[in-house]
Amino acid sequence: MLAISTTVAFSSLSAVTFSGAILFFLSDLLLSYDKYVRKIPNRDVLVLTSYFAGQLLITISAVL
Repeated sequence: MLAISTTVAFSSLSAVTFSGAILFFLSDLLLSYDKYVRKIPNRDVLVLTSYFAGQLLITISAVL
């Protein structure tokens, strides 16, 4: 969590990068919540959607 939180903190220079980092953070947050707190219905869809959307935004920000 420390590594991902640091990524989010340093990504605030660009709105696209920040959005991608937040989505990537959300995917890990959902996995942690599902494992340690309570099961999330449709977890796989939520995690994969936020993960791939976050990766896409981070990649787009690197290209721009």
